Amino acid sequence: MQETLFVENNAIGIANMRFVEVENGGYDAVNRVIMNKPQIGTYTPGTDVSYQALSATNEQLTIGTWKYAATTVDDTEKKQSAYEIGAVVAKQMQQVHNNYLEQVFLGQVTNATHTVDAGSVGGSAGSYISVNTDNIPQLFTASGTKLWGIDVKSSNRFAIIGPHTYETLLLQSAGRPTGLGDTVSVNGRAGERFGWNIVVNNNLPFTAVLSMVTQPTNGDTITIAGVTITLHATLIASAWADIRTDVDTTRTFIRDLINYNNGTGGTVSGTVGTDFTDVATEDRYLWQRRGLLAVDSPSGDTLTITGFGDIVVSETLTDATDSFTSKRQESMLTVAGSVDMVVQINPHVEVSRVEKQFADQIKSLSGHGVKTYADGARKMVRVKINAADWV
Repeated sequence: MQETLFVENNAIGIANMRFVEVENGGYDAVNRVIMNKPQIGTYTPGTDVSYQALSATNEQLTIGTWKYAATTVDDTEKKQSAYEIGAVVAKQMQQVHNNYLEQVFLGQVTNATHTVDAGSVGGSAGSYISVNTDNIPQLFTASGTKLWGIDVKSSNRFAIIGPHTYETLLLQSAGRPTGLGDTVSVNGRAGERFGWNIVVNNNLPFTAVLSMVTQPTNGDTITIAGVTITLHATLIASAWADIRTDVDTTRTFIRDLINYNNGTGGTVSGTVGTDFTDVATEDRYLWQRRGLLAVDSPSGDTLTITGFGDIVVSETLTDATDSFTSKRQESMLTVAGSVDMVVQINPHVEVSRVEKQFADQIKSLSGHGVKTYADGARKMVRVKINAADWV
């Protein structure tokens, strides 16, 4: 059987899973009270002290996201397979659920109180960091300074970075005696550097914006995560897609093609094999693994592509002004437990027989809730990485 590649889910272990009683059932939410802090005053002997009134706000983690996968396996397929097809499908379902849960956890980086961008490493404030061997140490030291500034302890600090950032860190560390290893362990840990436990992860949030204001011409291409969409005026052998009546409908077609194949549903205008060629099975799975999603901009001239991982995008559009911009990723530098997560239904698989068929129904379910409380957000740094030069 062909080998199926999965993301190593290593970052989710850094989440806080403390609400065990909630995971066991009987609850659909976790309420936490965030109290104001006592203030100190100067006492004058013989005079009354002023009492501070306590106040508090409530923050709630809700458990209401349920994800499933389902398929059928006919007895004839099982009999003619050289491997246990049902067991393989069940394992793949669990891995898909785990991958999704990790993406939910890492997506919480946008709730971080602190941000490190190009202005923190000698560049322009507000811009994303073009990481190189000269500025990468500042990425970690600036993040550490943010946490030291509010008295966050130095223990259990984790820097979750993508493969491209890790590659630069390796080059920066070459020839130096550091705690950074040449290999990455099963749990993603690559060693220690600059006071951080380095974890290499290919599930960090990614964004790119595709500008398309001019109708593409025959043979133009758009490549997302290694999958190339070739645009043709008419469908030809091995062609991927077609050019619609105008740039707006072509851009909508590209949006729908991505969303139709990302596992969330949706439709594409036209007929497969007549108007366009659909995504190959392995390419579809790659997009689903990356959590790709395409959304129109309010102006209608661009598509915002989001996903998870070190995603490389490119294009060969004839109009030079049409291109991918704002290619960026969010790294998470945090203290373990800063994000609370409740997995009330751990990914599990059930198998039953299909009525009126000789086949098995294989289905899986998971249920979770996630929340970055105010005190957790203060222990987290969002590091803005420029992905413009990734290849």
